[in-house]
Amino acid sequence: MAPLKIGILGFHGSREEHANSMQKLGFQTVFLRTPEDFHDIAGIILPGGESGSFGRSLLWSGVREMLAQKILQEKIPVFGTCAGSILLAKNGSEYSLGAIDMDVDRNAYGRQVDSFSTEIVLPGEELPFHAIFIRAPKIIRVGQGCKILAEHAGNPILVHNSSQKILVSSFHPELTPDTRIHKIFAEMVSA
Repeated sequence: MAPLKIGILGFHGSREEHANSMQKLGFQTVFLRTPEDFHDIAGIILPGGESGSFGRSLLWSGVREMLAQKILQEKIPVFGTCAGSILLAKNGSEYSLGAIDMDVDRNAYGRQVDSFSTEIVLPGEELPFHAIFIRAPKIIRVGQGCKILAEHAGNPILVHNSSQKILVSSFHPELTPDTRIHKIFAEMVSA
């Protein structure tokens, strides 16, 4: 049997790094740049990047409608990191899909020069996860059905909604060799 296929929004951002993480976990990957690229995907990753550029690219490519159909109607599992979390949030930017009941403040952790990394604790894990924040959004509110899996300085940074099959992080787990957060998404896809 062929491995399940994960579609990664392919306009810009850390798409290759996400592909590498998912391939390590045994998945096939494809970059989503046109509506035709969505054929036979079992999950979607919306990577980090610049959320305004992503939003404009989604509109002119025709991909926004396919994303909305797959995520909002078909409820296929989706993982959004950094800018991807903004696109999934109920309130994040004018391009947000409103897929998960949370509010996000874009670039709230600061500009590029304010980027940082820190160790965070994942549920049921003793070994810390090295979280990298680059012009990161801050999750300022989570709604019903959302479970906070990790926090930094009292703010949610990793949120899961199992009924909607959505995982979001305000940091970049794909920029480390540690695949534990991608494994959470992989389990959502395989379930």
